[in-house]
Amino acid sequence: MKRFVCLLTVCALALALCACGSFAPRMAVSVQRVAALESLRVEAVTEIEATMSAFGADVPYQLELRLRGDVQREPARGFFELTISSGEEGEKLYFFAQPAEDGTIRVYLSFDGQSWEEYVVEPGELAEAATELATPNPVDFIKLGVGLSQLFEQSGTVTLPDGEGVVYEGVIPGELLQEALRSADDLESLLPSAAAEETLSLVGDVPVRLVIGKADNLPRSAELDLTEALREPCAALLKAYLGGFGMDFGIESLKMALSFSDFNQVSVSVPEL
Repeated sequence: MKRFVCLLTVCALALALCACGSFAPRMAVSVQRVAALESLRVEAVTEIEATMSAFGADVPYQLELRLRGDVQREPARGFFELTISSGEEGEKLYFFAQPAEDGTIRVYLSFDGQSWEEYVVEPGELAEAATELATPNPVDFIKLGVGLSQLFEQSGTVTLPDGEGVVYEGVIPGELLQEALRSADDLESLLPSAAAEETLSLVGDVPVRLVIGKADNLPRSAELDLTEALREPCAALLKAYLGGFGMDFGIESLKMALSFSDFNQVSVSVPEL
């Protein structure tokens, strides 16, 4: 389902660019402003609450994925910190990436932020990864955002550290997401085509809340409630694998929050090996 999460994330970004007052003119301004940024910080938090049932016993399960990334344009590089928590303590992974002149990408990985291992990602591997993710053309997502923005309405304002933000709320229809995912091969690689189509048809609506800077038109945050969208599809997928063992896995809550800050204030340094 990685393509689904990727789709929703970029949908949120597209909406953040488009849902700014009068949609069409504000979209043009937003795209220009985001494209002109030299750096920014992105934070993404995914929280999952679920229940695993096995042999008549229910076991609650909680998982939090927290990603913070600093990205700059010149020289192009990014530093990311991923924390995976299931309980009180979390496991961390740090990684740094920077394109090289030969077309490769230098990647540094660390589990403590102190000791680093260097890897080189070849251009062919990059192409293969891009094909696997099958991320559509960004222009297509901007067009998608324009269409989706018509489903959103301004619901108020909030105070931001540097001014005022405009709040927009709406719902991405499950039918639209189903159609966008129908050409994906992820489900068909897991299930027969008939089962994949049945699972895909269960994808539900996604409520979204956006906050846009009123003065600068830059996206500040996006909150997506994926609970209803993924509860039944995930249950169908997991039942296909775990049902024969007397096990079940039900999602109680699945939410994603994105935030954007430190525009043109981030500086990314190369880790010391």
